[in-house]
Amino acid sequence: YVGDSAGLLHESSPHLADRKDLFNILYGTTPLFWLNGTGYQFPQDMHRMLRSFHDTCHWHEVVAFERLVDHEFVTTDRAVQRTRFANGAMAVVNFSNEARVYEDGDTTVTLAPRGYLARGPGIEQSRLWVGECPQTVIKRPEHLTVEADGENFVGGVKCSGRVTAFKVLDDEWLLFVHPHGVCEIDVTKITGWPSGNNVAVYRVNDIGDVRDKICVVNPDAIARFRSTEQSWRFALLRGST
Repeated sequence: YVGDSAGLLHESSPHLADRKDLFNILYGTTPLFWLNGTGYQFPQDMHRMLRSFHDTCHWHEVVAFERLVDHEFVTTDRAVQRTRFANGAMAVVNFSNEARVYEDGDTTVTLAPRGYLARGPGIEQSRLWVGECPQTVIKRPEHLTVEADGENFVGGVKCSGRVTAFKVLDDEWLLFVHPHGVCEIDVTKITGWPSGNNVAVYRVNDIGDVRDKICVVNPDAIARFRSTEQSWRFALLRGST
């Protein structure tokens, strides 16, 4: 049913995509995407579509075939809801436009407006209110997505906007960096490669081909480079010359 799609009517009602992403996280349901026409437009909405993809599809891989064993309204206004799955996975989402404090045992966090906290076998992901702004972190083996304000390193990433890093080969990771300026990557923390390796950052074209080198990682294993509207796909290559 196209009405369940993230991206439908995005130009006139962009908040619907946020709500659909949250429902897919809460219930572990199949993410659907509406592209072009009245949905996400290409290329201008590419990064918003990627946000829907990373927020929902990694989680869906973990809970798609698991029985949903519990659902509850955490707050009296029903804005914060929680589900649990047979494999021990848990998701709590905040449909409110305000930050909400969530407590569960030893866990106390502040859910960002339209934020969430989800944990399961091999995955931890959240959109929390940290300081004065939202912060998104999605962690899986050999995958990291971070969206923060760029003031501090979060999970090995320092930049304003969203960065996704994932392993392709033992000596290659790909990076998707939302176009917003300078990005800093702690290569050792993200990839697990020991410092001192010969590592460089390369541009990658639209079909995934590695192109020109743009910087060499410094002795502290920090890569600093700039992303633009024309250049936001990159590769980390170890052993490069």
